[in-house]
Amino acid sequence: PGSAAVALDLLWLYIYVTRSWQTWQAETRVKPRAFYRRFGAPLALWFAALPLLAVLAAQLSAWVRYKIVFGLSGLAHVTTLGVLVHTFQPPMACELYELSTHEYESVNGEELDSLFQDDDMI
Repeated sequence: PGSAAVALDLLWLYIYVTRSWQTWQAETRVKPRAFYRRFGAPLALWFAALPLLAVLAAQLSAWVRYKIVFGLSGLAHVTTLGVLVHTFQPPMACELYELSTHEYESVNGEELDSLFQDDDMI
């Protein structure tokens, strides 16, 4: 089962890298190209983490394997999550993604009150 999981993760890595590369080559807009150039490789490391850890685990003694692999696996997940959270911060998101703020207009007070009144009648 472990070998199948590593093989599946290598397949996901291959799919991610090839599709990202194809998208980057076909993309003509500046912001998406900058995103792929800046974050494509670090996010690919998330897919590469499991195969790399499997190779490392095979070299470690059994008494330290669990702690090291568990710690490095957690570090890979926390790092990936940190990168994603960083890219979704408003100043960074405006730089990386093509966002248009006029699409997301806030609800005015009257609309909001009518929404709550409809819920009270049910």
